[in-house]
Amino acid sequence: MNPLFYDVFEALPRQGPGLTDSTLKALHLIPDLPEDPMILDIGCGNGTQTMDLLRALHGGRIVATDNHLPFVKMLSDRGRDFFETGRLTPIIADMAKLPFGERSFDLLWAEGSIFILGMTGGLKAFYPFLKQGGYFALTEIAWLKDNPPEKVVEFFAQDCNEVGTPDQYCAIAREKGYEVIDRFIVPANGWWDEYYTPMEKVIQEKRSTHTDPVDVDILDMLQLEIDICRECQEYYGYVFLVLKKV
Repeated sequence: MNPLFYDVFEALPRQGPGLTDSTLKALHLIPDLPEDPMILDIGCGNGTQTMDLLRALHGGRIVATDNHLPFVKMLSDRGRDFFETGRLTPIIADMAKLPFGERSFDLLWAEGSIFILGMTGGLKAFYPFLKQGGYFALTEIAWLKDNPPEKVVEFFAQDCNEVGTPDQYCAIAREKGYEVIDRFIVPANGWWDEYYTPMEKVIQEKRSTHTDPVDVDILDMLQLEIDICRECQEYYGYVFLVLKKV
């Protein structure tokens, strides 16, 4: 991965669409989480949602994983108090090769990261790490209207293994051994407040110092994603799924 790509994302409050309110809403939809749950945050980025969970829970431990060392260091720094009390363990790990035993966690959390394996692949790959009756909360891009513009379909086809509707994702979850507890769409400002708006500012700043054609292509690609969202956001959004292993 080109270093410029990481430079942009390291400068953002979040590495994907999301809101603290949505994180907490999903957490509160879980009906019977243990008092001291073991939680795995998969693809945690700089840990914005990780910190939201730690502050909202009175007990429990979160193991937060990402394959990019600077993100893990960022979370270690911002969560130092939780780290020192043993409630936070940030580690470097590839989500396709997570180093945990079966049935290790009461709750899996994956905001904006399951797209790397795809909904089908991710639900299957992470299933063994969840205790029987445990929960999985995740977000993924979903179609909200029929017949999205071709440029939107083509753009997401480049990076996403699969993009479906919320109903299709729920069907996949049931097929993979989960009960669907609830679902909701992350509000539209979840794409902008802490993600696209600061990203657009970083892109403009980088253009003055990154004039190499490869770098320019990366910045153009990121700007294109923002422009597509600005023009076509009614057709897609992030669905938050709360699932239970049954």
